[in-house]
Amino acid sequence: MPSTERLYGQLDDADNEMAGIKAKGAALYKEIADKVRAFAEDYDCQPDSTLEYIEGAIADLVDDAQGPAWRRKCRLENEIGAIEDADLRLNAPVVL
Repeated sequence: MPSTERLYGQLDDADNEMAGIKAKGAALYKEIADKVRAFAEDYDCQPDSTLEYIEGAIADLVDDAQGPAWRRKCRLENEIGAIEDADLRLNAPVVL
């Protein structure tokens, strides 16, 4: 629908922003995990619980960073839904 094309473009932008943040979070985890494993290997200790903690902390960071894009995405989805619903109602045959 022409009235929602711009909104769909903005929705794609929000999705792309969220995907970029997620990819950066995964790269951050990999970098930190490699350093933790190297440290643990140097001192013969187990990094498992530390890695689990770091994974959770980075997941929280990613969620926080994605927040504005996620809220924008929700708003756009609602706006698109309202426009498309109104268009469907206008084009629907009237039943008496």
